[in-house]
Amino acid sequence: MGAREKIAFLEGLLEGLDPKGDPERKIYFAVVEALHALVDEIDDHEEILEEHRETIEDLSEYCEQLEEDMARLEGDLDDVDDLLEDEPGETFDSLECPECGHVFFFKPEARAEDGALQCPECGFVIQD
Repeated sequence: MGAREKIAFLEGLLEGLDPKGDPERKIYFAVVEALHALVDEIDDHEEILEEHRETIEDLSEYCEQLEEDMARLEGDLDDVDDLLEDEPGETFDSLECPECGHVFFFKPEARAEDGALQCPECGFVIQD
């Protein structure tokens, strides 16, 4: 039996007892009315609590996804660090293709003997 049912039962008992005197009757029914108000407030709080539970579950799932993404990114950064450690003195130059405007990076030794370099985007041969 829930709180509402218990209050309804109590209310029925009070009506069946027919308390003597108006002051007693007012007190008993005021107590029942206060109990109804408390049950209503408890119901409101349960709804709010359920909304908060759902929000917390959503945030928890979001945090788990962020942790997975961060772990993946950290792994990617470790891979980049490993590559940089393998060739510490390596430098790259950049160039903008006059044909397509694509900016790309290349190792200086990648130029042909005549100084030519091919754009990786459009294939245009750039002469030095």
